[in-house]
Amino acid sequence: MSVSDRWRLRKLWPVTVASIVCFAVLMALGFWQLQRREWKHDLIARIDAALAAEPVELTSIIGSGHPWPQDFTKVRATGSFGRAERHLFTTFDGAPGWRVISPFMLANGQAVLVDRGFAPQSVKNTVQHLPEGEVTITGVVRLHDEGKGLFTPENRPAQDQWYWWDLPALAKSLADTTAGYDMLPLVIQFLPGQRKQGWPMAIPARPDLSDRHLGYAITWFGLAACLLAVYAAFVRSVLRAGSPP
Repeated sequence: MSVSDRWRLRKLWPVTVASIVCFAVLMALGFWQLQRREWKHDLIARIDAALAAEPVELTSIIGSGHPWPQDFTKVRATGSFGRAERHLFTTFDGAPGWRVISPFMLANGQAVLVDRGFAPQSVKNTVQHLPEGEVTITGVVRLHDEGKGLFTPENRPAQDQWYWWDLPALAKSLADTTAGYDMLPLVIQFLPGQRKQGWPMAIPARPDLSDRHLGYAITWFGLAACLLAVYAAFVRSVLRAGSPP
């Protein structure tokens, strides 16, 4: 091997190794985004199908031998509201406010939290709008098992200021109202159209799921193509150059 060839090899091999590693990472990220896109489309389709389905009786799918209901399962339940509510901070259409949560006691001795909808920050008492006596409600199951976010404030139960769904703590804070009832670890979220008058206002249950994965994948694949072009230009420049003096 000539001096010139050895010099070219020393110039090429570290850049080649680094380019191969970077290219593999960029391609892997692109294919991962395509997989995420497929998963997201499947999730959206399942949520839409669940929201379009007929409601099932909640007590019929909570009993022994039945699989636990999935998120967005549409259910119907009969019971009575406890005269209490808790408030979880949220925004709707850009306005800050509260998700209003009340306990609902079923005839079988169980209870469930009901997300009745959105109320402005200035409205923090809507108990007067709760229906009295036995009623039948319809909504979708929300498991709210995502936990506290990294930058989410701590809940303040003493001030009735909640910032994330801590179902056990919410249930504990309502223990006086639900005494003697077994609280189910889920939430029934009202669907739009159920509010007769006053606050809160039921809001859509379908989450706003962004679907930008194809654009992200194209970006990663584009960067991989740019890397190949830069590497090819570098190789061409090294092969054309002479040996060092």
